[in-house]
Amino acid sequence: MEQQDQNDPYRIPPNTDTPSSNQAKAQMRQEILDRIHQSRLNNELAVDMARKKRVARIGWSIGSIAAAVALYLLASHFLFQQKAVAPEWVVISNPKGSVRKVMLPDSSWVWMNAGAQMQYAASFGNKERLLELNEGEIFVEVQPDAEQPFRVKSGELNVQVLGTSFVVKSYPQLNNIAVAVKTGKVAVKQQLNELGALTPGQVLQYD
Repeated sequence: MEQQDQNDPYRIPPNTDTPSSNQAKAQMRQEILDRIHQSRLNNELAVDMARKKRVARIGWSIGSIAAAVALYLLASHFLFQQKAVAPEWVVISNPKGSVRKVMLPDSSWVWMNAGAQMQYAASFGNKERLLELNEGEIFVEVQPDAEQPFRVKSGELNVQVLGTSFVVKSYPQLNNIAVAVKTGKVAVKQQLNELGALTPGQVLQYD
């Protein structure tokens, strides 16, 4: 058999691979492939998480804007309702030492004694006729209107009439309210309690 020169550059080296070395190479190759695969999975997971966070931020922003708009609309509606419900009042005071005659928007007349103060809503006569006596003595001559009873409120008392003339006295410092009827008929209530119906010449005292 011809022997090859050890110094021959074209000499074919003998096959030194063993089964164990081949197994190690295959294992190393598999580890490299596993690392590449894991790295790819990590990158995909990171991209997916970033996309979800971005979507969550966008959703949160849209939700916040919607909540702010809803709150603004609710506040605007509440303020509008408050403004619509709260009536504007016309307050009339009469100084001491004189008697004042006042015509109400429904053409009813009120004579205010000295020191009296009363008020009524600017919408008086539109839906109801309500006159509030804050203090003092008034004589009322009511313009008849069967569809809109005339009411005078003083403290806890309510006086309701259709068309009549009567006197209401209210002095908080004396803790006394009096109702006297001149003509017609009036019904007097203490909140929801019926105190009685007065006819001409009758007087009701409430302490």
